[in-house]
Amino acid sequence: MNVDITRSYPRLKNFAAFILENHLEGFVRDYLRRLVDENPPVMALIKNISEEQLFKNSLDNTKKDFLVPLSEGKSFEATLQGAERWKNYVKTEERPIDLKISDLIVAYECRKLAMYKFLPLYEPISFEMIKEIEDFSKDSEEIMFQVYEEIARNKLEENELFIEKIADASPNVFMLYDAQSRKTKYISKKINDVLGYSAEEIIHIFNEGNSILHPDDFESARAKNQEWLKSGTDYNVMEYRMKHANGEWRWIRYSQNIFKRGKEGNPKEIVGCVIDITDLKKAEEKLKDLNENLERRIKEQTEEIKNSYKQVELIIESFPQLSWTADGNGHIDFYSKNWYTYLGPDYKDLKVAGWGKAVHPDDIKKVMELWNHSMKSGEKYIVESRLLRGSDHTYRWHLSIGIPLKDSSGKIFKWVGTTTDIHDQKTANEQLEQMVIDRTAELLVSNRELASSNNDLEQFAYVASHDLKEPLRMVNSYLQLLSKTLEGKLDDHQKEFLGYISSGAERMNVLIRDLLNYSKIINDPASLKKLDLNNVIAIILQNLSDAIKETHAVIKTGNLPIIIGVESQQIQLFQNLISNAIKYKHPGRNPVIEINAHAEPKEWIFSVKDNGIGIAPQFRERIFIIFQRLHNRAEYSGTGIGLSVCKKIVELYGGKIWCESTQGIGSTFYFTIQKPTALMEELFDE
Repeated sequence: MNVDITRSYPRLKNFAAFILENHLEGFVRDYLRRLVDENPPVMALIKNISEEQLFKNSLDNTKKDFLVPLSEGKSFEATLQGAERWKNYVKTEERPIDLKISDLIVAYECRKLAMYKFLPLYEPISFEMIKEIEDFSKDSEEIMFQVYEEIARNKLEENELFIEKIADASPNVFMLYDAQSRKTKYISKKINDVLGYSAEEIIHIFNEGNSILHPDDFESARAKNQEWLKSGTDYNVMEYRMKHANGEWRWIRYSQNIFKRGKEGNPKEIVGCVIDITDLKKAEEKLKDLNENLERRIKEQTEEIKNSYKQVELIIESFPQLSWTADGNGHIDFYSKNWYTYLGPDYKDLKVAGWGKAVHPDDIKKVMELWNHSMKSGEKYIVESRLLRGSDHTYRWHLSIGIPLKDSSGKIFKWVGTTTDIHDQKTANEQLEQMVIDRTAELLVSNRELASSNNDLEQFAYVASHDLKEPLRMVNSYLQLLSKTLEGKLDDHQKEFLGYISSGAERMNVLIRDLLNYSKIINDPASLKKLDLNNVIAIILQNLSDAIKETHAVIKTGNLPIIIGVESQQIQLFQNLISNAIKYKHPGRNPVIEINAHAEPKEWIFSVKDNGIGIAPQFRERIFIIFQRLHNRAEYSGTGIGLSVCKKIVELYGGKIWCESTQGIGSTFYFTIQKPTALMEELFDE
């Protein structure tokens, strides 16, 4: 097939899961309503089924054969299963109706429209989602068209093989006579068994005017044949004697049927059947029964032959689009009736006038270049162009697709094509593209305003921290001066009081520094880039190398993903979690820290696991609040801001952070970071 059945549709996959979980019954009812309104011939298959049973069957089939495979990423499984069921149905001898490709295309179109109805319940309508739905629908329809072509091609091949095998297997001789040229065109090989001549020899004898009829039968046979041709009847049987190659006279029953007539009703081609009835003449009663059976068989076989000639035209005419065929040289030899309906009365004979003048002047060059390329390369012909509609003289966008049919040697002997109106979709895409352009412009303005706001915030933080640190520097300076002045004059209690003052000033200095770092955590689009988190962890391990050596810590890292983020923020996030795991280590064992990532459809889930002292359940939410400490400063240093910083960074990336812990066993900190969209990936790849 020309469709990539391994192609994935990630958005459609999640959308299908959403419908399956939340709106299955509503989706099926909407699909059935649309299908009943369209009332294609396929509805005849279910006319005797109750509405309740029809809904139940459709609910089971839609879930099992469409939504479940689609939600599991098996995009074309349902389409391929449907195609296989259809092929098996066509092979069935007894069918209530003859299914056509239009029946299944109508069903797919109703399913697509039902998806569009439920799309706003899932997410705001987006160009990407619409494109996936349209691409999936087009690919599904393309698969069905190709299956239909395969069935048609197999049917024609079966008919031809059927005729050939009848001729070889039957004891009778079949022949085809051209009434206009009065020449025998074909006679089966069995003629050798009847008259002792090869097929080529007997055709030469007949076409050269030589007669091997018995002299007593010649005039009566000719007169009866002329009388039959003038009578206007289709069928005739004559019996006469013909001379065998060995000189023996053999009784022949020649049954003939007018296979084709000209425009004026004159016979054009005659199908004939030659039977050696020499032995049967000896048993006339038995011959009567045999004759009746033979006539019935000939009529059935003749009807099969007629149907095989009409097969291709019927298939093409059944397409809902503007359909056409061309010969191996690229000359279009058939236009469906839909062409004449679309183009209007100005195009009465497309085989003579052609469709070129209906193409928009700006598109004709592209159309011809692609057609010539497909003719030379043998590749599928695909082009979008505008065609003039006769009813209102407006140009509408169409998608033309031509499929080459090749013989066993690879030579193209036929092109089969469709031309589909995509004007509404095309204009909708253009509107969506303009909306994207407008929205992008709005985002650029917002980003500039945000950058200005961030700059103001940084300036404020710098000034605030500078003004807060200045009094602390004065306190430290006077403490040092006081200590030198009173050196040797202070008792132990006075020295202890001065130590408290100095320690408090230092803690205030650390607190101001941490507050400044906390305030600097801002949304910074300009610094976004692709980050390999494995490299980020390598930087952190270098930063914490002294603490790791001192505590004999073991750091185990899984294969971390590449994300889009700000490097300094990711370093701060992971470094705070790893340094906490080292700081709050269990006194009876060396720290073991494991860092891993798990992929979900829309986000990454990260974990930092340790074997430290653990956290009591009642404190697992409190630890992310700024300035909240669980231990006194004598046990563990710090300001209680580190995990608040982590929480703020994670939330900037649209994620969340939480902790699972067992006291005395250890803790695991989890956080999520949203995966970049395809558009973001493309932007940062550039």
